[in-house]
Amino acid sequence: MITEIIDAAYDFEGQQIYHPSKNINKLWHPTFKMEFYANCKVENKFNSIEELRKFLMTCSYKSDRDQFDKDDYWMPPNDFEKSRSGDCDDFALYTWRQFIEMGMKSLYNIGLGGRYDIGHAWVTLSLDGKNFLVEPLARKVKKLPRYFQLRYKPDISVEFIENKMIYYKHKIPNYYPTLKDIVYYGVEWLLFYTSLIPKSIYYLTLNVSKKIFNKNKPHKK
Repeated sequence: MITEIIDAAYDFEGQQIYHPSKNINKLWHPTFKMEFYANCKVENKFNSIEELRKFLMTCSYKSDRDQFDKDDYWMPPNDFEKSRSGDCDDFALYTWRQFIEMGMKSLYNIGLGGRYDIGHAWVTLSLDGKNFLVEPLARKVKKLPRYFQLRYKPDISVEFIENKMIYYKHKIPNYYPTLKDIVYYGVEWLLFYTSLIPKSIYYLTLNVSKKIFNKNKPHKK
């Protein structure tokens, strides 16, 4: 769910702008004012990122079309808390709201993400002098390899400071990894995905077993 940012590969700070609009980014169209998302009351109070991650593990992905019959709808964090389902922006807004509640410096990001470079939302976080990328949809994994962030290209982000919204425009850095980076982060990436194989086999076996059990389970007449 979280990975430390490689500073040369990710424009964390960005350049402050007055206010984003559809002319700046077609993906930026919140359903409500951003102040509402940052201030709305949430019932759950978490003391750590790990507690938040465990809650997100109880939530499921659901598109806006399936849930609201709309092409795009940024769900308020308190509604997400109740439904426990939503798409990337709903997961990210809730995570951002909880980081604000915990008093952490965090930004809600809109840009391109994933292997297919499609519109996406995620969160960045500053903690103990380091910057992190948080992917709420990858909630089943505590720590992600640092090369995972290369899939993310932030465009617009927002930070809530002293009851004010501060917006930033980001650029894509020209990151040219050194041989040392390739070896170090490459090995980290390889070890991470290798470690997922046993877990994948376990969950696949478990799902197949459940299907077989349900199929052979006697039906009540």
